[in-house]
Amino acid sequence: MAKKSFAWFEDRHRIEVMNLAQKQIEKALGTVVLLKEAIAEVSQRDLAKAQHSVEKLFKEEEEVDQLRQSVFKKMTNIAISIEFR
Repeated sequence: MAKKSFAWFEDRHRIEVMNLAQKQIEKALGTVVLLKEAIAEVSQRDLAKAQHSVEKLFKEEEEVDQLRQSVFKKMTNIAISIEFR
């Protein structure tokens, strides 16, 4: 009975982790687009736009890092809860 009562909880956490991981991947792919834009702007000698694009890129990278850390923390919590059953 105890195993079944925790199964839904684990499934919910796994789904949450997968959603966070998907969001992280999407944002990481977005950083590739931002980097491409910044490189194109530098090659066109539009340094003001390039600087703005690089700043946006850094903000996105910070969000990707935060999401990555959240995914690892949640995965660790799931692993610990399974281990101590």
